[in-house]
Amino acid sequence: MTVKNIEELFIHDGRDFVTNAYRNLLKREPDEHGLMYYIGRMAQGHNKAAVIAQLAKSPECRPLDEIAGLKRLTVDVKRSNSWFWQWFRFRSRIEGAVNIGTTKLAEVNTQLAHMNQHVASLQEALNLIAKNHAQQMENLVQQVTLLRIIAHDLDPFKDKQQKFSPEINELINKKDIGDIEMENINEKLNHLSASSRRMYYQIQKIILKN
Repeated sequence: MTVKNIEELFIHDGRDFVTNAYRNLLKREPDEHGLMYYIGRMAQGHNKAAVIAQLAKSPECRPLDEIAGLKRLTVDVKRSNSWFWQWFRFRSRIEGAVNIGTTKLAEVNTQLAHMNQHVASLQEALNLIAKNHAQQMENLVQQVTLLRIIAHDLDPFKDKQQKFSPEINELINKKDIGDIEMENINEKLNHLSASSRRMYYQIQKIILKN
């Protein structure tokens, strides 16, 4: 398979990749030693670009400009193998990790700020509940104290009530007896003649006036 752009080789894998790389770069079939050598390097973790770049260093390799992208690929591989570019890539990865860490830290700080606001709101609500509870307890204590004062002030009246209870009961009994006697008198008056009742009422008026 003849390629016009070096990237066309990357569609192949393993033995096919090495064989087509030999055919397009060195214009020959790979020898058994070279074939096994490059298959082994890829098995060890070397990528296809490194294999192409190594073949391009061979005196047998055709001019780099004849295959599009080949010269640039060799420059990129050489640059990637340089300690400076390795350090640069390492630094870039570190900076990327730091940026990611900074972003995550900012997200955590934002979440913590929201949590702090929530906690502050809860604390304010708890303080309000505690304040209302304390006010209710204070009102209850005041009511109990007032009831005790009233109860203490009522003690003398209770004593007087107990003292005058017999006399009150006696007056009530006398009233009941008087009511009974009045009913008897009224009943007797009903049996009298009209003239006798008039005389009785006149006598009662005279007694009341005196």
